[in-house]
Amino acid sequence: MRGRPGAAAEATAAAKRTLLAAATWALIVLAGLVAGYLVVGPAGHGASRGTDLSIARWLGTHRPVGAAGAAGVLPDALLLVAGIGVALLVARAVRRHRSVAPIAADVASLGLAAVGSYALVEVLKVVFARPRPPRALAAVRDTGFAFPSAHTTVGAALIVTAAIVACRHLPRRVHRSVVAASGALLVLVPLSRLALGVHWMTDVVIGSMLGIGWGLASCRLALRPLDAARRTSSVLRRRLVCAGVAVVVLLFVPVGWSYSRALSYPGSADVGTRTTDWLRSEGAGSLVDWIENFWYARTTIGPAKASEASHPFRAGVARPATRNQPRPVAVPPATAVGLRAQGRNLASAFDGKWAPVVRPGGLPTALYTTYWRPDPTQPDIVVAGMWIDRSQTHPKLVAGTKEPGGSGWPWGAEIPPQLRTQVLAAFNGGFRMKDANGGFEVDGRVAVPLRVGAASLVISRDGTARIGRWGIDVGRDPTVVGVRQNLQLIVDGGHPVPGLDQNADGAWGTSHVQLEHTWRSALGVDAHGNLVYVAGAGLNLQTLATAITQAGAVRAMELDIHDPVVTCNLYEPDPAHPGSVIARKLIPTMQRPATRYLQPDQRDFIAIVADR
Repeated sequence: MRGRPGAAAEATAAAKRTLLAAATWALIVLAGLVAGYLVVGPAGHGASRGTDLSIARWLGTHRPVGAAGAAGVLPDALLLVAGIGVALLVARAVRRHRSVAPIAADVASLGLAAVGSYALVEVLKVVFARPRPPRALAAVRDTGFAFPSAHTTVGAALIVTAAIVACRHLPRRVHRSVVAASGALLVLVPLSRLALGVHWMTDVVIGSMLGIGWGLASCRLALRPLDAARRTSSVLRRRLVCAGVAVVVLLFVPVGWSYSRALSYPGSADVGTRTTDWLRSEGAGSLVDWIENFWYARTTIGPAKASEASHPFRAGVARPATRNQPRPVAVPPATAVGLRAQGRNLASAFDGKWAPVVRPGGLPTALYTTYWRPDPTQPDIVVAGMWIDRSQTHPKLVAGTKEPGGSGWPWGAEIPPQLRTQVLAAFNGGFRMKDANGGFEVDGRVAVPLRVGAASLVISRDGTARIGRWGIDVGRDPTVVGVRQNLQLIVDGGHPVPGLDQNADGAWGTSHVQLEHTWRSALGVDAHGNLVYVAGAGLNLQTLATAITQAGAVRAMELDIHDPVVTCNLYEPDPAHPGSVIARKLIPTMQRPATRYLQPDQRDFIAIVADR
């Protein structure tokens, strides 16, 4: 009975400490907002803009050979070693005391430092939306907003907290060494981000200050109260619960709100695709790339499994469905030569012969499809191709509900019901705009500024389409009504461009992912100005470029990759329901439904509209 008043008082004190943790975090967020607005400014247009740009330019032009590699590996390796050291100290403390109670404070402080600093970064990145330094000044490609640096802020918080935790379990004679090592890490981590050219100077300076501040606060909030009560198991449990509640609140208030918006955004994407896109938009692109690299390298589409994923007959679907026998038509000359020129002995099912997609009512054929094996050394890989007659069709660039961003775009992110019987096909656009290293423009409205030299699909008012390097092969004129850019060209002059098998400078996205065998798609133009679309599973970038070259493309650009995104659907009027269409996939095993673009979609796409 005597313990009840004490327990109630302890619960009240624990609640007060939880509120104190939340209030401290809010004050540090406020400090970050004030510092950001005074120094960085909205979208990076603040007082530090000139100085930051000068420093970034100097670093970009004076980067020593090998500095980028060292900057990308050394700090992370040192952090890993430090983390292992702290873990060993904690394990030693557990063995010594034969209980988790003495080290509960250490675990709580480290968890609070990690979660709180990450939540701090998420809030400030969304508020300021500062672009990263120009790609030309960076040694590697990174995604997401720049301010503050997540590596620096979270790293500083964890370094400070880990140093204090280590000193609690080590003799006083080594405390100076721990402080010196921590100070070196606090300098090396931000310097590595600057050396890589992925952050501005103010990103890492302010990020370090915020991280150090929150790390010290985490220790003060978690270590002292829990140390005082570590011998009282009931009190310890209550405080651990309160610390856990504080961590959950700090994590899910900003992060949960952002994630819930991503899950509820209009569009047909599944939870996995939405989650991946959300992680990339929140600055976790490197983590997603690592997971995808691990996944696609070990468990999904590889050369030996490609035929099972992209085989057009596995699902019992024969060549392009037609109700009537096709009338005699000329095989597309340029693309037919491109396939025959390979001199390969292809199986009859994948012979590379173009088959017409017959239109009802005796209308002229505007689309041809085919399947073939692009690489004789990997006979299990099969690709699908679609040849589009420029004289009878025109492409339409359609913005999605989330990509490229904004609202009020033509067509409302879907094929409008009144136009569906005129649309012959629709297929996926390029990478998300943050990863495409290019721009997007429709009818004079610019969603993302166009970049000189980027691979570009350019659509003119008369329906013609061109593909080339913006500002070099293609450019702006009064007739341009749509431009979609994505990375660099993969085919130029009728040949794959050099370097696709290495992607050393990240010109075609993250290096490792671009070399994996996965679902890929590309769009090209032949010598006569007709569009050529190619897609398939188990392709790396080099194989994709080879395949679309075989299909007759003289210039080509990669579109989006991976199975949740690669989509190409064909449409024909439904005679049983006037005004409706029958939709089917170019490759039956494409993951998204054939009706994908008949409802608003999150990502931009390209529709092929018949002129009659």
